[in-house]
Amino acid sequence: MDRDVITHFRTIATTVLISAILTACQSDSDSKGVNLDTELKNATTLENYLKRGYINQYSESTNASTEVDTAAPATDTDTSADDSTGGNYSVTNTQESGVDEADLVKQNGSYLYAVQQPLPAWLDPSGTTAPKILSWATHTNPVSSSLQGSVTLAGAYDVEGLYLQDNRLIALTRSGLDPSRNDLATTRASDSYYNPWYWQSYSTDVRVLDLSTPAQPNQNYQLSIEGYLISSRVINGQLYMATKFTPTISPPDNSNEYGDNVSIASWQHTVLDTPLSELLPRIWINGEQTGHLFEDGNCHVPDLAQGGYPSIVALVRINLNNPTDWEASCNSGRITGVYASTDAFIMTGYDNSHWDSTRLDWYTLDGLTLKASGTVPGTLDGSMPGFRLSEQDGNLRILTSSWNWWFWEDVLIDDVATLESSSSTTAVAANSTDLMESSDWQHRLFIVTPASDGTLDLISQLPNASRTTVIGKPGEDVKAVRYRGDRAYVVTFQQTDPLYVLNLSDASDPFVEGELEITGFSAYLHPLSDSLLLGIGQDADSSGRTAGLKLTLFNTSDAANPTAISSTRLGGRGSSADILQDHHAASFLATDSGVRLAFTWSHYDENNGYQWLGDKIYIADINTSTQTLTEILNTNYLEPNDESYANYWYSYQYTRVPLQADGLHLVNNGEVTSGSVTDWTAQ
Repeated sequence: MDRDVITHFRTIATTVLISAILTACQSDSDSKGVNLDTELKNATTLENYLKRGYINQYSESTNASTEVDTAAPATDTDTSADDSTGGNYSVTNTQESGVDEADLVKQNGSYLYAVQQPLPAWLDPSGTTAPKILSWATHTNPVSSSLQGSVTLAGAYDVEGLYLQDNRLIALTRSGLDPSRNDLATTRASDSYYNPWYWQSYSTDVRVLDLSTPAQPNQNYQLSIEGYLISSRVINGQLYMATKFTPTISPPDNSNEYGDNVSIASWQHTVLDTPLSELLPRIWINGEQTGHLFEDGNCHVPDLAQGGYPSIVALVRINLNNPTDWEASCNSGRITGVYASTDAFIMTGYDNSHWDSTRLDWYTLDGLTLKASGTVPGTLDGSMPGFRLSEQDGNLRILTSSWNWWFWEDVLIDDVATLESSSSTTAVAANSTDLMESSDWQHRLFIVTPASDGTLDLISQLPNASRTTVIGKPGEDVKAVRYRGDRAYVVTFQQTDPLYVLNLSDASDPFVEGELEITGFSAYLHPLSDSLLLGIGQDADSSGRTAGLKLTLFNTSDAANPTAISSTRLGGRGSSADILQDHHAASFLATDSGVRLAFTWSHYDENNGYQWLGDKIYIADINTSTQTLTEILNTNYLEPNDESYANYWYSYQYTRVPLQADGLHLVNNGEVTSGSVTDWTAQ
């Protein structure tokens, strides 16, 4: 197999254009400052990569050429109904069976632990600045809860999420253990998730709290790593998390801002003279600094020809049964998300030299060994891009999207034609001009596997020369992707909602097996069985104008002819729900006849000036045998005239609706209101 297939993105025309841009940027930097090739000729690979990247990124920023990455950060994803419960209570909605994800609420049937984020100062006269974890005892007969205690997470700014592991509660928090560094990262309006300066100044803390007394969690260990949390998972009692760190190096005049008054050459020498250790993330144990990570310089560094990058990514494993047993593996570059299965941990991001590609770094869970690294064309777009990946039997299935902007339209997707003419025996895509008009989205499925030399082998891609059916109509972008076993479900949308069923049973020959076209679209897909699929999204008219929320049940028993069994509309245009962006906002609980679904939504009336009519709790029972959805509850919990309205909209409030027995617990920023469905109906 020709492995160049997996890394070739452009025609020569594009490569020449990108090279010209990079050369111009480098020449501009050299004309104002130092010759990096000369200054860094004796540096280690990691030092060369970080310092070159730091100087190049800074120079681009001062020239108002802010870096722009095109893919959304990966978020956590969801689970199917068979993993929706730990008994008579719901658990966190996750992507993969056996892979837990952090959330702001965790319960075990006896206690519910909920994060209370601090309110902005102007909303909190008490001046509380640190988050808390509230401990609620829960009961089932009748369904109720009572506050038993709380613990303040001193020094933390907010909580990223919780894990509940046996008799331990793990809190992932964001804090600033060294306030002296909290200067440059917040001063520039151009800083964003995709800019390396965003990742300065803060630390990610793993706080382990003992639950010997369940009502009063007691923190007994804390590991802090400098940098922001990208994402985390817990697999077989091991916490895996990825953090990203960019060092803060103040300009020579000690200014807190970057500006034209800064001497580029002087600042570059400041960077070049900085010891490597100062460019590496620090670590603290129980509040005491113990050194820096990766002082041996052992780190996975992308090709230096791509110009370097100033950020370090730490992949960390912590044994939750013995938190002092931990290890970290070093990576670098534009890493923005993660995907994990019970057999692999994969970090996703960008190749430095290609804006329309997805970088994949595949790690083993045991030893955090980098097993393979490579890239595929296209990016992971959408509100839940993590849905686009799935590992099965050692193969990674990934669906990417490319947009042919007008100034790239003749070259961007021509990598497909290049694959067509390559010597690879693997199935390859047909020429892009046969697929769609040049200004449309191009959506492609790739199946890759680690090769013995540490690269990724391309097993197949779709569409290809033999399987020419495209994914999506002209102009449609991908709204949702969900894998289940040997199938992938893909929803695209512009005016109508095509649901595609992809057959992945033969990894070397995937194909579009079925398609259904209806109005509206699903933003979240949840397989309930091999033959029943739930979609939650937006209704729309025939022109594509959205019109309220929509729940749809799909029968997929005949994959070649999927059908929409029923649909339920909630509210009018403007109505929304957190589940459309965050799968943790929905709860699923197995029942005797199938599964119970719960989430909250905001009700708007488009016929009355888009008036907000309140926020509601919605519960439905889905019978997986009769394939029916029955509404159980749809009632307001927040009214337009409620005094808490301002706090809800102008703070870090969140809402969850964990289910237990025949009732639910409404969690709003740590506060819990509980009751049976009958109790809620009577309100």
